[in-house]
Amino acid sequence: MQSFLNTKRFTTQKQELKDSKDTCNQLLQERDESEEEIKRIIGRNSQLKSELGELHTEHIEVMHQRDHFKDALSTLKEELNTHEMVLNRITELEQELNLANNKIELLLEQQKEHEAKYTQSLFEELVASPGDIENEDQPREQFPEFHIAGTQNPVAHSGSDQPLQGPSNAFRL
Repeated sequence: MQSFLNTKRFTTQKQELKDSKDTCNQLLQERDESEEEIKRIIGRNSQLKSELGELHTEHIEVMHQRDHFKDALSTLKEELNTHEMVLNRITELEQELNLANNKIELLLEQQKEHEAKYTQSLFEELVASPGDIENEDQPREQFPEFHIAGTQNPVAHSGSDQPLQGPSNAFRL
């Protein structure tokens, strides 16, 4: 009986040893599979780190480009504002020039009218009294606004080479 018990114990131990060996082999295989999985994960992690580094570099480059474009846009906006201010000033100056030209035209027209009236009045005076021109000693008081105190009336010819003085000089620009 003892031998039967020993055999049974031996068989049981043998079976336990076999089960233990199978479990050990299974654990070794799982360990190998886990090591392979870890290697793949480490490889993928390294690849992702590399991609992350590239993306970070691209991100920094894009940020620099964005800053450059923001500066360019800001400069462009400033230039556009300056351009608009200059155009507004040009418009103002054109309006001022237009007003000045209109005023000059009006003054020239008034000067022409005044000169024509003055010439007509001189002509009428000469036609009305032709004998008075020969008498140079007699001052003319018909146009007192043209008479200079202490001199003969400039409307009458004084015999000198001095030009006649009158209102035509009043509108010189």
